[in-house]
Amino acid sequence: MIDQRTFTREWIEDRSNHFKKGKAKGNSELIEKVMCALYLLEKLVSSGVDLIFKGGTSLILLLDEIHRFSIDIDIILKEDEGLDALMDGVVADNFIFTKYEKNERKNENGIPKVHYKFYFTSLLDDTEKYILLDILYEDNPYVEMVTMPIESTFLITDGNPVYVLIPTIDCILGDKLTAFAPNTTGIPYGKDKELEIMKQLFDVSILFDKVLNLDHVRETFTEIAQNELNYREMSDKTSDDVLHDIYDTSFIVSMRGGVKKDEFKELELGVKRVRSHIFSRNFIIEEALLCASKAAYSAMLLMTKDNSIERFDESMDLSKEVVELEGYAKYFKTIKKITPEGFYYWKKAVELHNKL
Repeated sequence: MIDQRTFTREWIEDRSNHFKKGKAKGNSELIEKVMCALYLLEKLVSSGVDLIFKGGTSLILLLDEIHRFSIDIDIILKEDEGLDALMDGVVADNFIFTKYEKNERKNENGIPKVHYKFYFTSLLDDTEKYILLDILYEDNPYVEMVTMPIESTFLITDGNPVYVLIPTIDCILGDKLTAFAPNTTGIPYGKDKELEIMKQLFDVSILFDKVLNLDHVRETFTEIAQNELNYREMSDKTSDDVLHDIYDTSFIVSMRGGVKKDEFKELELGVKRVRSHIFSRNFIIEEALLCASKAAYSAMLLMTKDNSIERFDESMDLSKEVVELEGYAKYFKTIKKITPEGFYYWKKAVELHNKL
């Protein structure tokens, strides 16, 4: 279980040095919030809540390497299981959280969600801050699940760990793809949420590198995409429309203002805002371009029902390779110079797209 020694200024400072990027230390405020978020998760599971843990923070437990800070807890429940009483119990029996607030505001997209804010006093500056618990009420949409211990390099643990149910890497990828579709099922444009949009793109890229079973990705994606379309009352749309949305959004990122300039400006702002959350690399627009190529290729693999991922290899000679897309030769020539890997995946994505 998570040891109380986790919640000290000394440990936060230690982790800040651990997650240093170049000369810049890891963001102490985000590190503290990650610790508190995982502690909230442990308290919920220990309280007997029958939940599925999903979202960006679940990747901290699921992946061997941690890439970015994630500070919200996203869970799925079948129904409200007397949650308010459970939340009262969490606040009454813990050493971090002082109170909670429930947000019962109806989701504008009709999605059956409820939000809780769990407040704590920061060890860094004695101000009140909160962790967001986001609950979605629906049946399990995932094809495959794994049970993982709530253990991480963010935490000091002692004794037996608490285990939580999480979708597999393949299923989380299917879920994350639906979130990177701003015109259909994803986080929309124009809501001051460009940071959240780019978090989804980054996570898609990381998961793409680890994916094993595209059938599981496809099945989960189709299930969640259809659910989200139903919630939004987009009866004229299908999961294929969502895949086209992912592909088109990835294209906007990669053309770097060459198409749909307004959308690109918003996405570019998201790239700038997400940098402080990512510590495994320097996330600039060129890095986002690589991520976008993987998202586009993923979308086309799902749409064409192609289950064979052709992975990039640094030994490949791409000097004579071109992307067959009329009017965009100069853009892909630039992409090849910036990121051969991104060029390679765009070539594969366009080849599949041309078969549609």
